[in-house]
Amino acid sequence: MIPVFARLDDLRDMAGRLLGHGGAAATSGDVTTFDPLTGLPAEPVLARHLERLIGAASERGDRFSVAMVEVDGIDAYAASHGEAARDRCLLFLADLCRKRARREMDLVVACGPGRFSIIHHDVDKRQAMSLADSLRRAFAAASVGPDADLLAGASLSIGVATVAGESLAAAAIAERARRALDQARAAGGGAVVAI
Repeated sequence: MIPVFARLDDLRDMAGRLLGHGGAAATSGDVTTFDPLTGLPAEPVLARHLERLIGAASERGDRFSVAMVEVDGIDAYAASHGEAARDRCLLFLADLCRKRARREMDLVVACGPGRFSIIHHDVDKRQAMSLADSLRRAFAAASVGPDADLLAGASLSIGVATVAGESLAAAAIAERARRALDQARAAGGGAVVAI
């Protein structure tokens, strides 16, 4: 069944802490930094969080990964099954993503229709690939389990970029993850690719 987001305030508090708002609802000008469907932080939060991690990577040699996750053919899925079904599918995926980002510096961000980014702190490329493949497999298993009617054969493509002690701009890291996602989609979808 679709999980209920009982801890939306916890998500808002975490994002507020990451943004330096002390848990208050985070805003950027008049634009909220939360996705209205999932309650997850929205894309503007991604760059700010990456900048913090980049600073730690440069200073202390920290490592982290960015996984861009996309439901393959989300527009066709919505056309076939309706917008309500698409929204339930995205809520299900958002919950799966959140369950894989449990540590303090981990973060899940909604980056547009059918797309999420997951930042995992202190992981190497092998660990990042394992986490991404675990997400892909969990989503695929749900599409044939009790939630089969909800997911109706939907699959995920995931692109992973890892950083280990490098000093790159946030946009360059996000672009690396996007390129990996493009390669996963080009492989026919339902794939995980790391750069």
